[in-house]
Amino acid sequence: MHKLQKRILKLATKEDVGSYGYRKLGEKIKVDHPQKVKWHLQKLIKDGHLYKDGLGRLKVAEDEAGGGLAKVPILGLANCGEPLSFADNTDYGFLTLSQDLLGSKNLNKLFAVQATGDSMNACDIAGQAIDSGDYAIVDSSIDAPSNGDYVVSSIEGLANIKKFVKDDANKVIALVSESKKQRPPIVISQTDIDNYRVHGRVVAVVKSYS
Repeated sequence: MHKLQKRILKLATKEDVGSYGYRKLGEKIKVDHPQKVKWHLQKLIKDGHLYKDGLGRLKVAEDEAGGGLAKVPILGLANCGEPLSFADNTDYGFLTLSQDLLGSKNLNKLFAVQATGDSMNACDIAGQAIDSGDYAIVDSSIDAPSNGDYVVSSIEGLANIKKFVKDDANKVIALVSESKKQRPPIVISQTDIDNYRVHGRVVAVVKSYS
C-alpha cells in the first residue's frame, strides 16, 4: 500500500476524512497536490479499505492490524418498542468482531445499532433474541425487505427494530414486536410511507455481556 494511503487510513480511524475537501485533506496528510489526494482516496474506497456508512461518513472497513478482525461502525440507538430513540449523527465507535462471526457478508455494507427496550426479546435471529443493550448487526444493502425479515427502520427519523410485514390487501406495513410481553404493532399506511425508511435487515445479534 502506498505511504499516502496509509496516512489517509490512519487519519480515517480518528476523523471523517470524507468531510474534507481534497485540499484540506492534503494539508492534514502533508500533501500539496489535491489531485494526488483524490486519486489515493478513491483508490482506498475502490479497494474496500474505506467505505461510506449509513450516514455518509467515510469509515475504515477493517482493522488493518487485526488480521481476522473487522470493525463494524455503531450508528446509534434503535428502540425495540415505540420509536423513541433518535437515529442521530453521534459517533458511537465500532464493534470489533472476528470476521468468521459475520460469515460471507459484505463488510462494507454492515453497521450496528444498540437496542433499547424489550419488545424483541422473543425473536430468533440465528438463535439469538435481542435484549436491551444488545447490538443488532444490519446489512444496509437490503433496503427492500421480504415479509418476516427483521429490519432497522425509522419513522420521521426515529429508529426501531421490528419484524417487517407488508399487508398488500390492506395497503399497510406492520412493524411487529416479538416479545415475552404482548406488544401492539406499529402500522404505517400509504399516506405516511414517505416518512418511513428501511435502513437494512438485521443479520446477526451481538450480546452486550453487561
